[in-house]
Amino acid sequence: MVLEGIISREDLKRQVQVYDAEIECVSQQLLTAQNEHSLYQNQSENLQIYIDEVNRIMNFGSENTLLYREFLDTIVLYDDNVLCVHLNCIPYAIKLKYETQGKAGTFQVDIRQVDTVDTV
Repeated sequence: MVLEGIISREDLKRQVQVYDAEIECVSQQLLTAQNEHSLYQNQSENLQIYIDEVNRIMNFGSENTLLYREFLDTIVLYDDNVLCVHLNCIPYAIKLKYETQGKAGTFQVDIRQVDTVDTV
């Protein structure tokens, strides 16, 4: 377009600067997203390690309430079928979104979503 005289060299230079700035901005956003993804992936892997270890330890049966009291700090039940479990052994809470169905002998709880919540 410069060669054909449609735009000036200065216009081309300004347009290139605008595009370079936009490329830099998008590159920074991508880097930030990649870092956040890596952080969340590490948290998820650590959470799975904790869950596996707690499951292994908790295979004692429901009669060992003293052991449960050692692990469990608090459970907070919220509206809209959400509860947060705070364990003594991890620095964040486990947030569970659940659904219930059935009655008495057919009562069932399904976990729909699991997240972590910073407690610090």
